[in-house]
Amino acid sequence: MIRQDRIIVEVRVNEFASRQYNRNVPWSPQEIAADAKACYDAGATLIHYHGRRPNGDQDHDLGFYLRTNRLIRDACPILIHPTLGCVANEPDALEKLQLVDDMMVDPRGAPDLVPTNVTSVSTSAHWATSLPVGSTEVLYRCSDDVLAQVTDRLNQHGLTQYLVSWNVSCTRHINRFLEAGLIPEPAFLCFMLSEGGVLSGHPATPEGLQAHLIFLPKDRHIEWTVACHDGDLFQITDLVIKAGGHISIGIGDHPYSAYGEPTNAQLVEWVVAQARELGREPASVEEARALLGMTDALAPPPPSLEREVHA
Repeated sequence: MIRQDRIIVEVRVNEFASRQYNRNVPWSPQEIAADAKACYDAGATLIHYHGRRPNGDQDHDLGFYLRTNRLIRDACPILIHPTLGCVANEPDALEKLQLVDDMMVDPRGAPDLVPTNVTSVSTSAHWATSLPVGSTEVLYRCSDDVLAQVTDRLNQHGLTQYLVSWNVSCTRHINRFLEAGLIPEPAFLCFMLSEGGVLSGHPATPEGLQAHLIFLPKDRHIEWTVACHDGDLFQITDLVIKAGGHISIGIGDHPYSAYGEPTNAQLVEWVVAQARELGREPASVEEARALLGMTDALAPPPPSLEREVHA
């Protein structure tokens, strides 16, 4: 029996974050695995991480993911959700799918969930009041055709999609794919709120959250979680918990400097304590798998992709 009073706490350990504002951001496979263990012990069920080089640059090499996932599994049974460089991002979406195929060759190095950005959205940061403004353009491009290919391949592997919704348009788009039967249920949907200079997501306010929930289909089996890019998610964690949602938080999204220099494990501890005060317990890995309808066995890669991977 699935316990509806359980909450999945995801920790987003590093993203693109530097160590300028919080020195606790993990970069290396060893640091990420140690963080995973500490967060699991604090009550997290799921870890999301980005591949990083020793200087903090992004690293989407297969070897990094395999080493990191193996180390995490040696440390604890937490569910693993690596970024894979935003798998449904054109024009390299199929290349990212190849990375998933390669990872699935080794069950210890394979992911449990794979992120998918649904519809195209600009996540450029804007800091000024007049144009031109912002950083180098960051654009997630995803056509329906590519999303369908990604979904089909992930379904073949028995992997759970982590559907990212930046705004109401994304949420409505996800519902259309659910109606068409292209995305299996239960679906796992992340409302990506945003603060700072990123205007793509709804703000981390009651109104920003409610706008998503208004358009969340009531006749579909959807488990939803909330993250906040470059903003303090604690502004609305109580509302999310009371509404039956899950929490995705970490110093990868925001340094949480208002609280000193917290570790990811400390953020998890605070979320778990708040959830318990509001009558919800952190889900175990087994309970989270049941809530998300996750399969236990990893499907083999397509025959044309079977090969030994050394990393």
